[in-house]
Amino acid sequence: MKSLLSLGVSLVVALLVASSTPAISVAQVLGLPDRSPAASVYERVGVTDIKIKYHRPAVRDRQIWGNVVPYGLAPALGFFGNGKPYPWRAGANDNTTIYFEHDVLVEGQPLSAGKYALYMIPSESDWTVVFNEDHSSWGSFFYEEERDVLHVTVIPVEGPFQERMGFAFQNQDDSGGVTIALAWENLVVPFRVQVADYQQTVLASLDAELKGRPGLTPASWAAAVNYCTRTAETDDICVAWADVAIQRNPGFNSQVAKADLLRQRGDEVASNEAIEAAMASANENELNIYGYQLMQRGEIDRAIAVFTQNVERHPESWNVYDSLAEGYANKGDAQRAITYYSKALEMVADDGQKDRIRGALSNLRGGTD
Repeated sequence: MKSLLSLGVSLVVALLVASSTPAISVAQVLGLPDRSPAASVYERVGVTDIKIKYHRPAVRDRQIWGNVVPYGLAPALGFFGNGKPYPWRAGANDNTTIYFEHDVLVEGQPLSAGKYALYMIPSESDWTVVFNEDHSSWGSFFYEEERDVLHVTVIPVEGPFQERMGFAFQNQDDSGGVTIALAWENLVVPFRVQVADYQQTVLASLDAELKGRPGLTPASWAAAVNYCTRTAETDDICVAWADVAIQRNPGFNSQVAKADLLRQRGDEVASNEAIEAAMASANENELNIYGYQLMQRGEIDRAIAVFTQNVERHPESWNVYDSLAEGYANKGDAQRAITYYSKALEMVADDGQKDRIRGALSNLRGGTD
């Protein structure tokens, strides 16, 4: 009986041991609440994706700076890591990582495109932000200084209390610049990122897209050309795109876009020839839209010339007089604006448009109507 009892106990123990590994495995993949939940932030800066993945620790009534997060490098752990002091991982749990799709400047210093571990070394004054090539380790416990790619020095500023640490993108401009800020407890740690060679980066990205599926659509070529005109870009590649846009869709808008590019490049003769060729076949609506585009760019005299040509071609349309009146109003020529608004008012049938034009006339006459 004793041997049977021993056998039974051994069997139970064996079964428990055999079943323990699956139980642990299941526990590891359960979606349990994390004290420092995973998070990510993303922003597209021009055509450049920037992504940060991190975990968000909480204050929980603790003193964070100089305590939970020590100043300087933290002392080596005795049970995990490489036995060396290490920086703060700018979060919790896994490494905080940052990804740049294209080359950038961080606080004015160059950093190649790619994915990096993002570390920070706090102090009571300035902080060091570290970009390290070892982005796959757990935490910063295996930190090796020789794998650092870039150090930048930044100054933290006071901010409103924030219970959970977080990253945010701030103050993106139109030239490829953006501020990335870490905020926790009562501090904000900002650093400025600038896409390197921003305009060339955009042009290269557009060119690559046009060589793919987007290039099958004529509108894509027109959009690329419009970007060049909107940003006053004069690169040869813009003219090449304009030629393709005309081949794919030889209409008024494509021809005008190329004319605008030629003007930006200083070739006034070729630009004027292209405009005349485009306007020769333009309809009323195309001329009207082009005139307003010129007006939006501040080219009031050129807009008035286009609106005048539209009046000469389409004297039966009230709208051409209305547009010409608006052109003169924007130039500050109230008398001519009144003349053409009055002509439009005589011809228009829609009551809503009549009320609008009467309002414009009243404003031009000093509100005496």
